[in-house]
Amino acid sequence: MNQIRLYDLFRRELHLSDDKAAEVVYAVQEMTETALTSKKDVLATKEDIYLLRSELKKDTQDIKDNLYKAIYLSGILQFITMTGTLIAVIKFMK
Repeated sequence: MNQIRLYDLFRRELHLSDDKAAEVVYAVQEMTETALTSKKDVLATKEDIYLLRSELKKDTQDIKDNLYKAIYLSGILQFITMTGTLIAVIKFMK
């Protein structure tokens, strides 16, 4: 319907021939479809969001695991350091 109105507008108001008005309407339609297609490629689908969410959950879990390991190892190192210091102080006192 909009194509017919656009065609009539070009033909009557701009005094274009039927062929020229039809070509202009076709060109405008192609440009519009191209613009919509390029914008559609940029939008994320539900599948894209689901995949991104699952990857983020996996990455978050990996970070948590690494953080727990680091905390555990630093605790062990602190214990070893304190034990070594205590043993050194006791040996020094004897």
